[in-house]
Amino acid sequence: MVGMALLVVPTLLVVALLPGWASRHEAAAVAAREGARAAATAVDVATARTAAEQAVVAVLDGRGIPPDEATVTVHLPPGTSLPRDGEVRVRVVLPTSPVTLPGGGTVEGPWVMGDHIRVLDPHRGR
Repeated sequence: MVGMALLVVPTLLVVALLPGWASRHEAAAVAAREGARAAATAVDVATARTAAEQAVVAVLDGRGIPPDEATVTVHLPPGTSLPRDGEVRVRVVLPTSPVTLPGGGTVEGPWVMGDHIRVLDPHRGR
């Protein structure tokens, strides 16, 4: 009986976590990709950071995920202008929903991350 519980409970946790994990993982990946794309089309670093953050918020908001749950990191080349040979990187980290156990306790779900690097077009702006 105990052996059966040791097999069933973890399996139920995985089954309960998987749909939320998969949808949030996909949302984080898409948000990071769109944020990097928006930053790469900007003309300077300040505009790039704002464009990336707005793109991430738009993607998460469109999927019904509160943007304040996300941790967004935008890595840009140093300086005030974007160099022609630089790259931008956007990372979005989201928590998954906690799972309520049959005994009344809860288990925190795993964090998911989307990370995207976009190389700046050396011919942009010409």
